[in-house]
Order: sequence, then C-alpha cells, then structure tokens
Amino acid sequence: MQSIAAVKGEYENGLRERMAGHHADVDRTFYGWNDIWLAPEFRDWNIETEVRRVRTPALVLQGRKDQYGTPAQVEAIAAGSSARVDSLLLAGCAHAPHRDRRALVEETAAAWIRERIA
Repeated sequence: MQSIAAVKGEYENGLRERMAGHHADVDRTFYGWNDIWLAPEFRDWNIETEVRRVRTPALVLQGRKDQYGTPAQVEAIAAGSSARVDSLLLAGCAHAPHRDRRALVEETAAAWIRERIA
C-alpha cells in the first residue's frame, strides 16, 4: 500500500510521460489503478476469496523486485486455486516481467502452453 501511495507522486513527476507510450488513456489507466487500491472500501479486498473459483490452469509470473506485489501473493494464488497453478518469480525484473525479461517470459509461456495442448 505504501508503494502504491508513493507512486502517485512519481506519476505526477515524470512517470506519466514514461507510461504515455504504453497506454491510450494514461491518466485513466493510472488513476483507475491507483485510486481503487487506495480507496478505504477496497482495503479489505483480497484475491484469495476469488481465486478459489478459478477452474483452469494458470501460469503466474512475477518479478522478484515487483514494487507492487509480493511473493506471498503468488503463493496465495497457487495455494488457493482449485486448478493447477505454476508460478515463477523472476530475478532481474520488477513489475513488468514481459518487458524486463521478455525472452524468458515468452519462452516460459510458450513452453507452458505447449505442455497443456500436447
């Protein structure tokens, strides 16, 4: 929560420009994410109650240095799902594994999908 609150200042001091190239409506994207996480009525929301309803296999990738997520979240998804969950915490990346470790993410996802359709 502290990282999410702090990033609002970063957004208003340069992050917006960096994000603009990746989002059609950068303000709506950022504030839609930031505002909901900081809303008092959202503080008690927990994905663990929702993940129990997942019935399909999932591949969960997260950067070890993700400033907005923790390994405990990945573990909770894997433990709570009623389907198979494979997870990978990636060294050398933060919140955007698909950018920070693109080749590894693509290779891992492709192999994971091939295994399921073979």
